Amino acid sequence: MESRFWKCIGLLALAGFAACEVQADGPTGVTVSPGDAGTVSVTAVAAPLQEVLTALAQADGCDAEFAAPLPARVTLTDASGYRTPEEWIYDINSAMNVSSKREEGMWRFEVMFPERYDPSLSAEEVVTRYRRAERPEAPREGIVGAVLILHGQYAPPPYEVRVVEEADGGRRIEVNGVAAETYAERPTASPPPMPAGDLKGFQAKNYLELERVAAHVWYPELRKTMGTRAAIEEVVRRLRGQDIVIEVEVTWYENIPSILMSTTDGVLAGALVHSVFPASYDFDTGVIFGDEPLPLEKRVEMQAETLRKQLARPEVVVYGRTGIVVLRGPEPALELAEILEQGRDRDVLELECALIPLLEDRQLAREVAANAARDAEALVPALVAFAAERDAEPGS
Repeated sequence: MESRFWKCIGLLALAGFAACEVQADGPTGVTVSPGDAGTVSVTAVAAPLQEVLTALAQADGCDAEFAAPLPARVTLTDASGYRTPEEWIYDINSAMNVSSKREEGMWRFEVMFPERYDPSLSAEEVVTRYRRAERPEAPREGIVGAVLILHGQYAPPPYEVRVVEEADGGRRIEVNGVAAETYAERPTASPPPMPAGDLKGFQAKNYLELERVAAHVWYPELRKTMGTRAAIEEVVRRLRGQDIVIEVEVTWYENIPSILMSTTDGVLAGALVHSVFPASYDFDTGVIFGDEPLPLEKRVEMQAETLRKQLARPEVVVYGRTGIVVLRGPEPALELAEILEQGRDRDVLELECALIPLLEDRQLAREVAANAARDAEALVPALVAFAAERDAEPGS
């Protein structure tokens, strides 16, 4: 999972949700226009998600019921085309981390994994949760090159990247005294013993035990007679029958599945979301391949060194809980500066929506939006100066 922090994040929202900007006249309502064969087009600018889903449910001849209000903003354009209301709902749900069910003339909506992205938070709740209290302090000397936005807040250069050992044996990477990432040692010396018996009625005590059974017993046995997809579907069914499992989500990358589940225990680094199969799992054989993992201190130092190299490059680096986005060249820097300048007096959720097409990650956009009111005064000039320097470089 650590490697995801060193890749530019791909587009999280689906096509059609990208064209969002802070408009001079502010947000607009939702317009649903009928097409052929029961299809509709939808247009809206920074409209509350709940209004969009309600309008689509009504276009489908249903009412809408929400487990919690959904004030997060969505922009949809004519370029998104025509689809059935049901297709629209499922596509929007996927982008906005919402699950839904249609039954007896009612669409019911609820948030899936709020720890990943929570569209039910109000603007005030977003600021409370994501505005950082600790402030980075630039050293006299250090790394120069990048403009860094760390967990939503501007970190002025130069940069010092350190690895700090924690009391429980874990490690954290700090940039200018602020934690960028924390790593806990996953217990590997004494893995949980395999439960005895035929596992009929098996209930795992913790995540590690459940991962061991799913990856080393259930899947290899099922794969022999059912094939990969059918075996994974049966594993997911069994996971959902576990008392410690809250929810399971499956994503297919061609023929390789990724299964994430949230559980009630915090065995893995205190987290609530776990990947069921290790990254080195071979789904053709049902075994783990590759070398033994590096010691924690070595892995974290390698991550820190990668970040040092990143900060020495002339780029805008947006580093957050869900990943890292790199903006190269003067145009993206100026675009970010313009969005932040125009968004000074805007609602945090509107600003979040405006940032999504550029940052291509809703959670990163939320972190930046939550800190923008405080940081824009220093960050906007830094971005403009950065763009001017890049524009003045030979060959630009």
